[in-house]
Amino acid sequence: MWNKTGIVCTLGPASARKGVLLKLIAEGMDVARLNFSHGDLAQHGAAIRLVRDCARKSGRGIGMLQDLPGPKLRAGDFPGGALELYPGEPIALSVRPRRGFKHLPFPDRRPLRGLKPGADVWLADGSARLRVEAVRGDAALCRSLSRALVRSRCGVNIPGGAAGVAAFTARDRRFLAFGLKAGVDFVAVSFVGGPSDMRAARRAVAGARVKPLLVAKIERASAMQALPAIVRESDAVMVARGDLGLELPFARVPFAQKEIIAECRRQGRPVIVATQMLESMTSSPRPTRAELSDIANAVLDGADALMLSGETAVGKYPREAVAALAAVAREAEGHLRPELGFDHGFATAKARAIAAAAVALAEGIGAKAIVVPTFTGHTARCVCRLRPRCPIVALCAPGNESRLSLFWGVRAFVERGLGRGLEGVLAASRRAAARLGVARRGETIVVSCSLPGRRFAGDRLAMTVTV
Repeated sequence: MWNKTGIVCTLGPASARKGVLLKLIAEGMDVARLNFSHGDLAQHGAAIRLVRDCARKSGRGIGMLQDLPGPKLRAGDFPGGALELYPGEPIALSVRPRRGFKHLPFPDRRPLRGLKPGADVWLADGSARLRVEAVRGDAALCRSLSRALVRSRCGVNIPGGAAGVAAFTARDRRFLAFGLKAGVDFVAVSFVGGPSDMRAARRAVAGARVKPLLVAKIERASAMQALPAIVRESDAVMVARGDLGLELPFARVPFAQKEIIAECRRQGRPVIVATQMLESMTSSPRPTRAELSDIANAVLDGADALMLSGETAVGKYPREAVAALAAVAREAEGHLRPELGFDHGFATAKARAIAAAAVALAEGIGAKAIVVPTFTGHTARCVCRLRPRCPIVALCAPGNESRLSLFWGVRAFVERGLGRGLEGVLAASRRAAARLGVARRGETIVVSCSLPGRRFAGDRLAMTVTV
């Protein structure tokens, strides 16, 4: 049986190949993430075509997540692609090299002006730390406090360096236009500071024929202060622990993660937990015990999906990392119990009641699956919010299957001609359950659907059906 918790895999040199990608899908990948901070549009276009080709071959609806760079500060390119730092070494964070200092190219001089001697600068999600000793012109003269190997275009975290900067930038608009044309399913907005950032992104997709779901990345301290409002303006949320772990005191990060997940659960928004889920597997074929506990706790807290970054983008063991993530998530899912009541406002009282009735009915009779014919994903969203123990099958029109890939416990099944009569819907539900292998002949499923012909009227029902 498939994982209920979604698996998001970042594509890169280690995984953007047909043979590897098919293996990742077989191990449980649900969504492919393209990080637009790296690569060019031609490479991203080729990756999108590759994912769709592999999805067709595997018979799965694999979602495409476009991750916009936002105003993230990044180093330039290093000779040879990487720079090794040693403790006590003088480093110039600057546009041009400085005599007597190892040069760390940094093309944007503006954030350097606010630096003071004694401030810390973090590189590559905190893997390296510099201490500022002086700021002269376009250079921050620093001393390394770490031994680390950092790669070209690594992230640079400067205290207050992005303060007051809008999350949705002009460059993001250009990238988004490309993503809309390519038909991406999800768009992640980086460095969201408040609800206005998500509203700006929403306006930018308003004219699209098929609108992607917008994902707010929570990685600024200011976002934690405006969390409920940001979640309301978003279709999904990502706990981006890399930069969040540098914006907040490190001891607060685990509790910020729990707070974000809890708020998303209250409002019925899917939530992705990201960054360093299996960091050790970038270079090791086996995870650490601490990483296994991290994965399990994220699932138990209510995460809808977990994301791998470097593990699948540049790691040596992308397939093993997905397999490990899937195995631990499945084990943790076995300890979840259904929630038969919820009070968030994204659904009507009737929709909430019918979803709760479908889950209670499935639990009470030991149904093999809940089948949800859905045109918008709304009904599936109501059901998966309750975390039923049995699988959720979403019957959807062609082209919508990949948009359901972030919904917890949901596997899409494409069905043409939904809404042509109740008997047709029930027959399609039996067919989907059998073909996906969730129920055999003579076993019982629960079908939760709108009455055919009145799909926007809010009249829904839940019933038992024998396959």
